Amino acid sequence: MLVDGTITVSPNEIFLNGTMIQRLEHAVEDDTVATVKMKSGIGQASYDDEIKTLLLEANGVIDRCKLEVGKTSTIANDPKMDYGQMLSVCQRYYQKVHYSFHGFANANIFVDNNALLAPRMRANPSAIHNESGLSFENIRDEVLSISNAVFTMFGFTKSSGAYSLIFTGALDADL
Repeated sequence: MLVDGTITVSPNEIFLNGTMIQRLEHAVEDDTVATVKMKSGIGQASYDDEIKTLLLEANGVIDRCKLEVGKTSTIANDPKMDYGQMLSVCQRYYQKVHYSFHGFANANIFVDNNALLAPRMRANPSAIHNESGLSFENIRDEVLSISNAVFTMFGFTKSSGAYSLIFTGALDADL
């Protein structure tokens, strides 16, 4: 989770100018060392054992960040993860999305539209829609349903004709 500053994710790099924290799914019980390797700029990683949280502060392009059990970092010896692998790991926690479902129905027809989340998120995410990001046209009793694998929008049509269900925003599975 970005605490302050900005983060820019491009096809070839992640640039952080600020602070990120990540509460751990499975807390580490033993001595722990946190390290960050930068492509450019400066960065510092630390682990707070009290609240089981990784803190990353940087101003530059991040190569990788690692949390390890023990007192010695092995980040310098790790093979580099390619961008696609890194992106799919990150998308387990956060995804920007735009789902748009359109159809034609008679009055009082139940419409149910699903989109698979790829990759599957690590937990059931909360939906964060931007101000113009949630739109139900010609639908009543609209409902959003989100699991870690499927995003669903459904409801009953108000009258005969075209209907639209549109969601633009983000899915956040950070605890």
